[in-house]
Order: sequence, then C-alpha cells, then structure tokens
Amino acid sequence: MEFDDYKAALYEAWHLRILRVCWFFTAVVFITELAMFFVFVNSKTSPIIPGTYIVFRVVLPTLINITISIIVSFICLDTRMQIPKKNWASCIALTLISSNISLFHYFFPAVILLPCVSIFISAIFADKKIINVTALFVGIFSSVAIFLWARENSSLELILLIANCAVYFIIIICCYLLSLFIMKSQQQQVNFIYDAYLKQQELIEEMNIEPMTRLYNKTAFESCMKLYIQKFHNKEFTPHLVLIDIDHFKTVNDVYGHNAGDVVLVRLAELIRGKMKGSRRAFRFGGDEMVLLFGPESLEQIKSIVEELRTDFKNTQYDFRPKEPITLSIGIAAYYKGLNEKSWFELADSTMYKSKTNGRDSVYIA
Repeated sequence: MEFDDYKAALYEAWHLRILRVCWFFTAVVFITELAMFFVFVNSKTSPIIPGTYIVFRVVLPTLINITISIIVSFICLDTRMQIPKKNWASCIALTLISSNISLFHYFFPAVILLPCVSIFISAIFADKKIINVTALFVGIFSSVAIFLWARENSSLELILLIANCAVYFIIIICCYLLSLFIMKSQQQQVNFIYDAYLKQQELIEEMNIEPMTRLYNKTAFESCMKLYIQKFHNKEFTPHLVLIDIDHFKTVNDVYGHNAGDVVLVRLAELIRGKMKGSRRAFRFGGDEMVLLFGPESLEQIKSIVEELRTDFKNTQYDFRPKEPITLSIGIAAYYKGLNEKSWFELADSTMYKSKTNGRDSVYIA
C-alpha cells in the first residue's frame, strides 16, 4: 500500500467515526429531550409550555441535526469526493450539530461547552485551517449560547454572570490551544511514519534492482506486469510491452570476453534509464534481454522512443570494437483482453524474433 493510500484509508475511517458521532448526538439528544418532556408534562410544577417545548427543544433541533447528518453522510460516503473535502465536511458537520445542541439546550450550562469536542476532533486531520475555522464557529455559536444563558439567569449577580461567561471563554480558548498541540503531535507522528515508509520503500526498491544495470529485476517485472494488466481492466490505459535483445551478444562475450559484454549491457541500461520516465518501467529480464513497460503512451510515442533507443545504441562506439556497431532486435506488443502474463510476454517475444529472422537491427510491432 502506498503511503498516500494508507493516509487516505486512515482519514476515511475517521470520517465514518465522526459520521457515527453525528448520528449518535442526534439520536441521544432527541431521546433525552423527549424523555424530559414526558417528565415535565407529568410534573405538577411543570416549568414548560408543552407546545413550545416540543417545537423548540425537540422537533426543530432534531430536524436540523438530521439534515446536517444526512448531508455529511452523502459527502463522506461518496467515493468520488476528495479526502480534503471530506475532512472539512465531517469537522464542520460535527461543529454545527454540537453548536445546535448548545444553542437549543443552553439552560444546561455544561452543554454550552459541547462544541469544544469538535475542536479536538479537527486536530486529527493535522490541518491548521480546519482547526481555525472550527474554533471560529465554536466561538461564535458558544457566544450566542452564553448570551442566551446569561439572559435566562439575569437574576444572578452581575459579577457571577461575568465570571461564568469568562470561564466559558477561557475554556474554549484553552481547548483551541490544546488542539494546536495535538495537531503538532499528529504531524510529527505522520512525518515519522512517512520517514519509516520511505526507508522501507528504499529497501524494497533495492531488492528489486539488478545491481549491474540498475534496472528492475525479473521479480519486479512480474509484479509490475500484473499491475499494468489490472490498470487495463480498470480502463486506465492500454499497456505495451517492449522486448529488447542484443544482436550477436554471445559473439561479443566469446570474442572480447565477459567484461566487454558487461560494458555493452551497462551502456544499453544507461540509454534505457534516460528514456524511461514517469509511469514507464525498465527491467533486465535475463542475460541480454531487457523489457520495457509503457502505460498511457500511444503506440506512435512508444515506437519513436524505441527507435531512438535503437539508433543511439547502434551509434555507440566501444574501445574493444570501434568499427563494428552492436545492434538491437526489438518487439512491441500491446496488451488486449484475453491475454495473461505469459501469453502477453510470448507475443512480444515472437514479435522480437521477427526482427531476428529479418536481418536484425529493427523494431517490429505485433
């Protein structure tokens, strides 16, 4: 799994957790207020007006919470939606729901601080902008809730009202500052994991590299081949396999020695590495055979690259053989439905042998 995929999966899991919290808050508040309504109604000294209580303490806040939960559910469950947008949506939704609860149920002083939960949750995504916006919303909605609470408790001494309001704001500010520390810690953890991931990738990369040519080895080729076939079936692109064989390579080894053969292989690998960028992959399959895998490039682009490679290699002069060029026989085969790894490679192999049997030093296309 790539690190970005890992991080995306981690965030997706948090989106679902936050979504469940939104629905949990919605359900718990509805059930609690409904239960309290029946308790108050059956009380001889009921402090509520039944119709007003049902509308402003049960129906209206519940409808708002359900609406927000439905919207964020669509966003978080939409596979086409980008992860950063889901991060924003889930944090804002939790902020709105918790703030909605504090605004409609401010007569319970502790509930006024409920939106602070969303400030801590926003730190999970290690994005300071999300934390700042969440804290701003919490500050605005909590200020309104505190004002409503103070108005309901105007009978208290002024100094007590001011003291209570000050405590609320101090707690909110402390929550914001603490969330910044959490965010920093989260970023450090992500950076540590990413560094470990890079080191792991370097080790894996080294295991898949053929030492002399610095091209990928046969094991890496088999894995990459399966991946490119999968991308074809996912309709991302039509991959092409290019099989390269050095003409009369055995003669070079027999006449000039294996050191000379190594020089030829290294030169070919250097030219290949210079042309295989982006999604292109190059492998030493074995002996003097090299394999190239192309992704989204067109056949015309691939043929142009391969022809340039063949020409550059042919024009290379060697100290042990200054006047006789060494050439390449090359076969190109596009993947199509019905082929497997073996049959695709065999198609490229048979195409390359057409070059061998027709004078060598050429590129043939299946």
